[in-house]
Amino acid sequence: MVFLNVSSNYSSISSLVYTPINSSYQSVLDFSIRNLRFMSDSTPKPLVIITPEYEHQIPPIIYCAKQNQLQIRTRSGGHDFEGLSYVSEVPFVIIDLLNLSEVKVDVKKKTAWLGAGATLGMLYYNIAIRSPRLAFAGGFSPTVGVGGHFSGEAGAYCSENTA
Repeated sequence: MVFLNVSSNYSSISSLVYTPINSSYQSVLDFSIRNLRFMSDSTPKPLVIITPEYEHQIPPIIYCAKQNQLQIRTRSGGHDFEGLSYVSEVPFVIIDLLNLSEVKVDVKKKTAWLGAGATLGMLYYNIAIRSPRLAFAGGFSPTVGVGGHFSGEAGAYCSENTA
């Protein structure tokens, strides 16, 4: 597999790549799985899990996966109860966006900018520490990844409690 040869700086991404021979592969895979059916030995596993730290690391991952005819599954930092982000019937890789989890809240504009790896809990927490009056009604589970919840990197409008 010529998976990382496209990257101009192999060492910059090698610590972000997990294969079944890595001791931490299983814990990285299992990190956000909440539906135990996807933890069984019979569930197909990814050939590689990549946890990019920067957006510019993603295009070479996609290129390499396509070159190797691997399906790409994206995990956005939170749980996926249906398992769509970590199972496939064909050989696949997971791009885990957990490290892209920045949350920026602008209290004056009543907006928040979220990295695709952030969770609803991270959003709620960051709003709460910046303002006792702002809130965001986005869901009830703090472990849901906003990347999947809002379909990619998202902006969120905060509502104000006027009571």
